[in-house]
Formats: sequence, C-alpha cells, structure tokens
Amino acid sequence: MALFIYNPRVLKYVKDVLRNYDLRFYVPRDVSKVKDSDVLIVDSEGLRILHSTVGNNLPRYFLVNGDDASIYRPILNAYGIKEVKVIQVGIDVGKRLAYVVLCDGVLLRAGYAGSLRELINSINLLNNYLRPSKVIIKIGGYVDELEIHLLKNHLQRNCEVFLIDEQKSSAKSQLNLCGLKIKFTDDIHAALNIALRDGIKLEFAAENPTSRAGTYT
Repeated sequence: MALFIYNPRVLKYVKDVLRNYDLRFYVPRDVSKVKDSDVLIVDSEGLRILHSTVGNNLPRYFLVNGDDASIYRPILNAYGIKEVKVIQVGIDVGKRLAYVVLCDGVLLRAGYAGSLRELINSINLLNNYLRPSKVIIKIGGYVDELEIHLLKNHLQRNCEVFLIDEQKSSAKSQLNLCGLKIKFTDDIHAALNIALRDGIKLEFAAENPTSRAGTYT
C-alpha cells in the first residue's frame, strides 16, 4: 500500500492501524513513485494534489478521513475482499461487553465496548461505509428489555439478531483468522465463539423501519 496522505494526524492514524493488521505500506515522495500494482490510500489534501498532478487519470485509490470506518475498505481489499457480503458480530455480555467483528471471514475489529448503545453506533457506522448485504449480530448472555428495545429501534434494516447459548463459549477457538492481530482475552474468545454459533433469531430485526441513517445519542 502507498500512503499519499498530507494531514500528519491522519497519516499517523493510518500507519498505526495498518500495523495492527500486519500490512505493509510505504510513503512515496510523490505520485510518480507509486507502483502501478499498489493500492493508494489518500486523504482529501492528497486527493486534491493527485487531481492537480494527473487530472482525471487517477490511479486506484481509497479516501480516508482519520476515522475507524473509512480505513476498513482498503484493509479488506488487502485481504482480497472487494465487496463485503456479510458482517458478523459476536457479543459476549458479561461484566464487560466484549465483541468481535468479522467481514467475510476477516477479523476486522475486536475489543470492549462501553455500552450496547456505543456498539450499535459502531455497527451502524460500519454498515454505512462497507454496505454489506447483511449484518448478523449474535449475542451471548442475558439481554434485558431495554437492550432489546435499543436493538429493535436503532439497528438498520439489513441487520439480523440472534441469541446464543453461551455455554462453553470461553473455550479457545482453533481458528487461523486473518486480519487484526491482537492478544485474545477469555472474553474476546467467547465473543468469537458466539459469532460462529447458531442461535435463536429475534424476528423484530427484519421488521425494523430504521433507515441507513447514522448513529444515535
């Protein structure tokens, strides 16, 4: 990957994220140094300079703006995924809300969310950027009426929600996942196992009238 990024904050952010996925990149001195076979990642200033240099004969590029969602499309592209079909989310509801996000088999995100509300906002943001045909959300652990209300009213139309029996969910998964390189805690292992299990579908998700709008507060 070639990083044609002029905003120093965005450049540092993109470098840090790509290292988390063990992806190789370089920063060319100018656009003429970009190899034809490389994917170009640009910010708005880099794109403006590209236009002024090569006009409309732009090389293939991805525009990033320094947020979590915009960097994921070039990352998935690096793993051979051009169009996302399915996003899978596994959530382990315990003392802390652990989660994993898989995109067509690539581990895209994993960690802890401060609340279900925060996680729904992140899922909706990914949904808007990556435009999958379906988002499958699997939840292990107790879900109360308020949380069901949040899921029902704020997830987008293409989301399906399943409740999963979390028995033995903390067992270590013997999977060689590509994507994010992290140290798995027991909770994140549980969230991964939950994401890969069958469960009971909550039918409200298919009837959800919420549009592909963004987040809520």
